[in-house]
Amino acid sequence: MSEVNVPKLRFREFEGEWVEKRLGDLGYFKNGLNKSKKDFGHGFPFVNLMDVFGKSTILENNFGLVNANKKDLELYTLKKGDVLFIRSSVKKEGVGETALILNDLAHTTYSGFLIRFRDKNDDFDFLYKRYCFKTKRFRNSLLSLSTTSANTNINQESLSLLKIYLPQKTEQQKIANFLTSIDQKIEQLTKKEKLLVAYKKGVMQKIFSQEIRFRDENGEVYGDWVERKFKNVTYNVSKKNKQNIPFPIYSINNKEGFVPQSTQFDGVDSNDRGYDISLYKIVQEKTFAYNPARINVGSIGYSGNLNNIIISSLYVCFKTNEDINDIFLTQYLTTYSFTKDVLRNVEGGVREYLFYANFSNIKINLPPLAEQTKIANFLSSIDKKIEQLNRQIEESKGFKKGLLQGMFV
Repeated sequence: MSEVNVPKLRFREFEGEWVEKRLGDLGYFKNGLNKSKKDFGHGFPFVNLMDVFGKSTILENNFGLVNANKKDLELYTLKKGDVLFIRSSVKKEGVGETALILNDLAHTTYSGFLIRFRDKNDDFDFLYKRYCFKTKRFRNSLLSLSTTSANTNINQESLSLLKIYLPQKTEQQKIANFLTSIDQKIEQLTKKEKLLVAYKKGVMQKIFSQEIRFRDENGEVYGDWVERKFKNVTYNVSKKNKQNIPFPIYSINNKEGFVPQSTQFDGVDSNDRGYDISLYKIVQEKTFAYNPARINVGSIGYSGNLNNIIISSLYVCFKTNEDINDIFLTQYLTTYSFTKDVLRNVEGGVREYLFYANFSNIKINLPPLAEQTKIANFLSSIDKKIEQLNRQIEESKGFKKGLLQGMFV
């Protein structure tokens, strides 16, 4: 008879089927504490929904406060090894997310939007609980028992019915330790990425305030920076797709700049929707484009080597002349100084816009072109390191996701 309840990926030293258990047989569930609005902001530490959402573990943190009495503190305690499930979520995928309590949290209670799971016995390895509730199979089972009204909800009775497959304790420990090592790598990479982002932000402030200056090949500081208006170094471009040519369609967001429209909108673009694209703007290489209603949140992009693509007619497009380095400008457009200038120059009522006429009057301090190039190259080198770290983080997350699917039943 072939083994059924075994994972696809398994450490060699283990064999035999995993045992099917109901969560209600393994532990107790308890809904969290509900209080009136006046009870919050003072009292004892209180774990809220947002302390769990997107997390996998909880250490002592800067929790909010709630006015809890002695009985509350006894009934709604949080101990090492407890698992908090999100009971109610606006987004369906948020319901049932879990976070493992890593140590005893003295005098700390938890929200009524959460459900506490506490072991009855010693069936679970401590760290194993960090991962076993995040597998695709378990999540699908949980979501099938959830209910949806204004929010998506799961109750403790339904959680008690959920099945989970458990190996022996030693196998649980090996799985948990292996996955923990991957999480530690992700955390290390994420910390490096955050530090590098912070470093870039700090050095940019010093560069654009001229606190840091670059030097020429003779070690001499380049000449003075000169204040110019954007109308002096850029010009508006607006070539329409009058021939209705099915060029690749792009959008612009505040994270990546130019992105294929189908990527932005679930695999569908304006061609798929049958829209008239004859009014769309044709974008050539080395073109800047921005959404005049969203430039205040950084919705601006640079086409770089992209050529013969089209974007919505709503976007403002411009190119630069020989007095400014495009990458230097790309970096400057992410600064706080530029954002402030945008906010000073927008116009409109309920929704504010920055069209090219106002954009062109914004001022920028420009160093000599040779120094612009050095600044651009320096900041781009930092960007490349950040991008490399981001790739490593995403690859590690993808590897972990595959393991969660393969190492559990």
